[in-house]
Amino acid sequence: MDDGNPIVLGGGIGQHSEAIRAQVTNGLTFLGAQHRLVATHEEPQIARHCGSLLAA
Repeated sequence: MDDGNPIVLGGGIGQHSEAIRAQVTNGLTFLGAQHRLVATHEEPQIARHCGSLLAA
């Protein structure tokens, strides 16, 4: 799997559970899948979307 085809596990599972990330990707090693942690900072994006909805 190249960088153009990521498997994204966001929220608590993606950030805080190495075991879950490993379980998901271990079954996909034949595709070249591997797991690595990338911080997403989802909260500010959610806040911006909520602000836009409330302003509408």
